[in-house]
Amino acid sequence: GVAITSNAVTITTPGTASSYVWMASPDSQYFVPIELISGTVGSAVKMPFVPNSMVMDRSGNNLYFGSSRELMIFNTFANSLTKEDLNVPGTVLAVSPDNQTVLINDQIRKLFYLYKPGSASFTTFGGIGTSASWTPDAKTLYIVGTDYSNNTSGVPTLIVSNVNTGWTTYPLNAPSTNVAITIPSVGAFLSGNPTVAHAWCPNL
Repeated sequence: GVAITSNAVTITTPGTASSYVWMASPDSQYFVPIELISGTVGSAVKMPFVPNSMVMDRSGNNLYFGSSRELMIFNTFANSLTKEDLNVPGTVLAVSPDNQTVLINDQIRKLFYLYKPGSASFTTFGGIGTSASWTPDAKTLYIVGTDYSNNTSGVPTLIVSNVNTGWTTYPLNAPSTNVAITIPSVGAFLSGNPTVAHAWCPNL
C-alpha cells in the first residue's frame, strides 16, 4: 500500500496525569502527599483548620479544603497554602472543569457558594447538598440535596445552576445521594430508590 503521512496533530485531553496522591482526614489538621511510583511518603502538611472536605481542580494545581471556619487553598506545585477565605466556610462539593469556580456548601447556614478563586467573589443560593457535578463545558452545575425555601423540614431536590438561566430547583420523590452527568452532557442521573434521570429534549 501507499504510506500515509500527516502533519503533527496536538491533542489535549482533560485531566492531568500525576504520580502523586494526597490523603487527608476530617479528624486531623494534617494531610500527606504520597508518590505512588516510588512509594515515598512526603512530609505531613498542617492546615490552619481541620478540613471537612478536599477537592482537587482538573489541572492538578490546587487542592481546595473546606472547613466550618474558612476555605483553604493549597497549591501543589508551590507546596504551600496560597489562600484562606473566611467568607465562604463549608464543605467543598465540586470544582468546575475550567478551574474557575468552586462549589461550597455551608450546611450550618444552609447556603451554597459559587466561588471564583481568582477574584474571591461569590454568589449564593439556599439549600444543602450531598453531591454535585458540572457538565464538561462548565456551564451547568447539578446538585442533589435538600431545598428549605418553602418547607422548614426540607424537600429532596435537584438543584441546577446554569450560566444563562441561573438557579432552578426540581423536587424529587425520594432523597438522592449522588449525581452523574451523561455523555454528551444532556442529562443527569441521580442515585436513590428509585434511580431517576433528568434530561432535555432537543425537539421542544
